[in-house]
Amino acid sequence: MAEAQFGFDPPGSAREAAHVAVPTVQANGIVGASAPDFTLQDTNGRTVRLSDLHGKVVIVDFWATWCGPCRALMPRLEQLHRRLRDKGLVVLGLDVGEDAAKVTAFANQQKYTFTLLMDAEPDVTAKYFVEAYPTTFVIDRAGRIAYRALGGAAEDKLEAAVQAALERSGTK
Repeated sequence: MAEAQFGFDPPGSAREAAHVAVPTVQANGIVGASAPDFTLQDTNGRTVRLSDLHGKVVIVDFWATWCGPCRALMPRLEQLHRRLRDKGLVVLGLDVGEDAAKVTAFANQQKYTFTLLMDAEPDVTAKYFVEAYPTTFVIDRAGRIAYRALGGAAEDKLEAAVQAALERSGTK
């Protein structure tokens, strides 16, 4: 990746930390566990509750507009959303630390149509042991975490995880 993708202007709520303790054992053990439920507002103020999506395959992607690797992943998420939504895939982009106006402007400029949720930090990021952005999860129809990618999902692995979750559930 180009070095320019790693430059960003952090949001006003960002704070520099001298040391961060990473709960690696807990984070690694999240695959196979029930996905922690959350309720967040989308960019239009509508409530989205993860548990309401039970029976669907859900991509949950923690991201921000200032994150270069996040921005690199977003077009792939949009492609998956458009191609597989009729087969039961839902894509949720959980923004961290930005306001709805900024996120909406970015999504409109890029023509993203999947659901973007606000205020995922710190409560939801803690539940999912998010260590870096982007962090991407695939949740199967039974509500279990089937896949986790830290710092950007390899496109082939992400798609394979989505396809496997759709097929396991009897839909191809």
